[in-house]
Amino acid sequence: MPSFEVALAFEALFKRSVSELFPGVYQKIERGVATRAKALVENADRGKSNKRAVRRREVLADLAGLTD
Repeated sequence: MPSFEVALAFEALFKRSVSELFPGVYQKIERGVATRAKALVENADRGKSNKRAVRRREVLADLAGLTD
């Protein structure tokens, strides 16, 4: 696994995003983010209805893939 700097150098060199250059790693991280977001959305600001709490739940639900 290359360092962050090397991954960005590959991106500059090959004119492809890091996620395109390392699709398997990207997908694994993406699934991890979605799993964590799903857990967070279940506990996020439970019972609060202010704008900030509502927006936080919306963002987490989007990351978790719970929205269309």
